[in-house]
Amino acid sequence: MEVIVEISGKQFRVKKDDKIVVPKIEGEKGDKIILNNVLMSKVKDKINFGKPIINNIDVKCEIIKHFKGDKKIIFKKKRRKGYKVKNGYRDSVTEILINSVGKEETKKTVSKKKDETKKTVSKKKDETKK
Repeated sequence: MEVIVEISGKQFRVKKDDKIVVPKIEGEKGDKIILNNVLMSKVKDKINFGKPIINNIDVKCEIIKHFKGDKKIIFKKKRRKGYKVKNGYRDSVTEILINSVGKEETKKTVSKKKDETKKTVSKKKDETKK
């Protein structure tokens, strides 16, 4: 299963076990992240487009490391004026590992402890009335 997911305003095509470099994401090394801005999914030959996103698909990933990207040069010049300015910067980026791509798994669990506490409270009220 391949999907196109939106991260920080940019779109990335990902599948399970991919390592991608994205704009800086808040979090520490080893943190788990769930991305739910899935724009398109492809399973075998079936393609599903979102309007604008697909609600029941999410991408689970893990932060591998934070680092600075390649240096980008900004050079300004005005001809015949002797004006030249050279600046540069490096973006902060994050490398992430895609752990799973797919539909959300919702598990409905009924807590038995809550039901038992309600029963014991009602018994105590009956005993106090006698």
